[in-house]
Formats: sequence, structure tokens, C-alpha cells
Amino acid sequence: MGSILPLPAELSSFLLRPPPQALLVRGPPGTGKTTFALALLQSFRGKRVYVSGRLGRTELAKDFPWLVGPAFGVTVVDAARSPDRMEVTLRAFADAHVARAEPVEADAAPAPGLPPQVVEAWSRASPQLPTMIVLDSWDSIVEQQVDLHRAAGATPPSRAALERAALTQMHSGPVFVVLVVEDRNAGQLEYLVNGVVSLERQSSRDRLERWLVLDKLRGVRIASPTYPFTLEGGRFQCASRLDSRKEVRLGRADPDMDPTPGTLWPGSTDYATHFGRPHLGRVTLIETDPEVPDYAVRLLMSSFLTSVLTNGGKTFHVLPPRFYPNEIWKMCSGILSREEFLRQVRVEGTGAMGLDEEIAGAIISFPDNLPGATEPRTPEALRFLQENPESSSPNLTVLWSSGLRALNAQTPGAYTPENLPGIVQTYLHRARIHTLFVGMVDDPLTASLAPVAETRVRMTARSGRVFLWGGDPPSPYMVLAEGDDLSPYRLLVVV
Repeated sequence: MGSILPLPAELSSFLLRPPPQALLVRGPPGTGKTTFALALLQSFRGKRVYVSGRLGRTELAKDFPWLVGPAFGVTVVDAARSPDRMEVTLRAFADAHVARAEPVEADAAPAPGLPPQVVEAWSRASPQLPTMIVLDSWDSIVEQQVDLHRAAGATPPSRAALERAALTQMHSGPVFVVLVVEDRNAGQLEYLVNGVVSLERQSSRDRLERWLVLDKLRGVRIASPTYPFTLEGGRFQCASRLDSRKEVRLGRADPDMDPTPGTLWPGSTDYATHFGRPHLGRVTLIETDPEVPDYAVRLLMSSFLTSVLTNGGKTFHVLPPRFYPNEIWKMCSGILSREEFLRQVRVEGTGAMGLDEEIAGAIISFPDNLPGATEPRTPEALRFLQENPESSSPNLTVLWSSGLRALNAQTPGAYTPENLPGIVQTYLHRARIHTLFVGMVDDPLTASLAPVAETRVRMTARSGRVFLWGGDPPSPYMVLAEGDDLSPYRLLVVV
């Protein structure tokens, strides 16, 4: 089960509660309230009625063609139509009392004080089958009701009176009503409804972020109060938290549908779409903030490793001090036998703790006597990569800046911002290699490779989610999400 969801898990549970229920959806213009309201309708198990107070049926069909199609099965009440409004009112009241395929009980007839759009929506509800009625937006519906009364020379009802009438009407049958409003401070509605959801749009590093906030869901435990989401393709999708307690295991990679000579398939269609195919002899620089968990970085690089190893390529790793060599074996054990692991993987040994003696042959010791400034610091690793019998299979080196610093502690000056670019390029030019380099964004070793990097992937974290984007070449702003049984991970574009 992946972590990209059509709705937050808590909201899915809320929709399963027995009606009547009332949900308030609020947010400024442009935050995605309509798209989110339609996602609620799509997930609801029962009859569905959508009252559109801002967009007419024609505009809805253009923006959301799937909404008005027969497969979706939603009744659209066009509250944005503009003939004589008094005529609309009379027709709506008449519709509320004509014969229906599913007769409404006598005490369930809509109250005459309700706005005509609400009256018409309730006339479409079923007394037996749960019905969701979305009022989008409640602000425009109230405005039209006030205008109708003024046009007729009558005293308009207050907004509070209309809201009480609508929520009272909800209790006349198994109805789940959703009120969409633009005011962040919705007044009495916050106390009268069963649930409150806020949609927010903000800028981070000049990039758009969209966040859903679960303010209240009566009867449901809110495990995660915030969710980043996207409106890409006119549909609402959100991302749940990464579970950093998991171990990353290799075994899932998207198929390479267009093999290209001189490149390495990154194992992820999402990655290739937004960052391109990595070229051999080049560097991908993964720059992280301190808050980014190691799990997220390993998840991102897991598709690279799966692609290389399952195609007969070799990998060489310089691990951070907090990782033990045996962890690489655990990652690979799902796709490689122990013999294949010893043939295809080498790990720079920065410590023996947690080492499985049966994979000791994969460990390379750091030499005491170093060659020249730009020579390979571990010649044995270079020979290992050059001697790949699968000459057509790309190889991969995975270097962590913190791992190189640990080697510096053993041999001062082994890796510096001055010599690191030359050392890395020496490896790249002598074997069919692509290099993944992982380092903190403010680390001088990381910065030294920026001029020679083919791709720079920037990663940051907030509220249990990891965001990433391309610095060079530029890419969309994305959320890293765990994949499903077919893909190692997903990159959810925030639009």
C-alpha cells in the first residue's frame, strides 16, 4: 500500500460514520476547495449531490469532465444559473414537492426558509440511502438568498439563521452535508458541524506548497493533523507520513521502457520524468537539510541500486558512520544471493561493528599510504569496478559526505574540498560509473562537487514529509512518498 492517498486516512474514516454528519471545508480562494469537495464526493458510498454556486454546469464540464460523466454518478444542481431568480425559487420549491422515484417522508420536506439551491438538493436526497450534499460555496448560496429577498422587497434572513436551518434540515434523513466557505473564521459553523477541514496555500523557497489541516473530526482519532496535497490533473491527492522506522529493502523498480546507451536507468519512472536519465561518467548530487531522515535518502537511491544490481552491475559504497556494512547486505538480500552480493558489491570499511563474517569479502579497507592528490583513495574499489564481466552493465558508486569525513579522521586530509572533485572524476573516467553523492547542503565537501554535478537534487523535511526538487536542472516541487507493490516510491508534484 503506497502513501499517496485520494483522501487523508482520518477523513476516509470520518466518511464511514453513520449520518447525519456535517463537514465544514474552508480556505481562501485558489486553495483547492472545489477539487477537494469533489474528492469527498468521489469517495462517498451512497447517493451524491453537488450544488455549484460559483461555476455553472458548462464550466464544471470543462474543468472536471469526469464529474458530469455517467461513470461518476453525481447529481449537479446548477446554482450559478442566472435567469429570474424568483422564478428559480418557485421552481425549486415546486421540485421539492413533486413525485419522485424515491418518495421523501412527509417530515423530511425541506423547510421553506432554506435557499432554493438547498431545497432542490434535498429534493434529490434519498430517505433510505445515505446521501452526500456538497454546498459549494455556501458563501455564494447565502449571497443569492439575500439578493432574492431584497429583490422581492422582503427582509433577508441572517447567515446564522440560514446555517441553523440547513443543519437542522440535515437531521431529517441520512444526509452528509459539506459546506464550503472562503472565510478562515467561519463563526458559529465551527461549533455546529461535526468536522472542520482547512486548506492552505503557502510559499516555501519561492515554491508552492498546499497543506490540508484537520481541525476537527468528531469521533475520529487524528493521527496526522496535516497533509501536503496536489491538484495535478484536476484531482486531489495527498501524501501520508514516511515511516522512518522501516528498513529499505531492494526489490522494486519500474521497467526501463526506453533503454538509452551511455545512461543508467534510475529504476523510477517518476525520477526519470523529472530529473532525466543519469549519464555514465557523471555525478548526481543529493543535498539534504539536517531534518531529512536517512530513510528518505536511502528510499530515493534504492531504485538506482535495484536497477544496477539486477542488470549485473557493481556498486561501491562509502557509508556514513551510523550505518554498518551489514545493512547494505540486508538491503540487497531480497534481490541478490550471498554469492552475487560478494561478486557485485563492495563497501568501504569504517568499522567492524555489526559485520556479518560471511560477507567480510565485500569489505575494502582504507589504505594507510595514500597516492597523489587526485588518485583514487581506494584503488582496490576502482579495480573492482573496472573488472566487471558484464561490460555493458553500468556501475554505481554511492558516497556519503559524512563517510568521507570519518575516513578523514582516520587519515587527515584524505578528502578535502580541493581534492574531492578530482578524485571523483578519476573514478568516473576509468570505469562505466555514475556517482550518487549525499551530503548536507552547507557541507563544504558537498559544495565542492556542485560545479561538476550533472544533477542536483535538493531535499528538505517538514511535518513528517520530505520535499525535493531539482536545483540544476530545475524541476517541479515534489513530495517523496512510499511506493506500492510495483514502484519503489512516488514523487507527488505539488501544483
